[in-house]
Amino acid sequence: MLRWSGTLDIDDRLKRREPPASVGQEWVSPKVLLDRTPQTHTVVEVRAHDEPALLFRITKALVAADAVVTGAKIDTLGSEVVDAFFITDRFGSPLGDDHADAVRTTVQASLEAR
Repeated sequence: MLRWSGTLDIDDRLKRREPPASVGQEWVSPKVLLDRTPQTHTVVEVRAHDEPALLFRITKALVAADAVVTGAKIDTLGSEVVDAFFITDRFGSPLGDDHADAVRTTVQASLEAR
């Protein structure tokens, strides 16, 4: 009988996966865009080539940057993703400029660290 211990090291499991076979596609550089115009949240939009664990890496980066995800719209268009995350600071407010820039930098770094 298999028992669940309540923990799973997702990073380790993903590192042990074999990378997908290359199909000769040209990779487009991933982009992280910020929209600070809404008054209730900040929007982080990610455009990238879809790959295993991409959503995990993005959400892990958002948490690492001390952002609270209040909603998300996840779209996969063929082999590309256009994901939007509606985030706030831990007090429920839109991010300030410095915090938003830190989030963008952290998410961008997570996309480039394959």
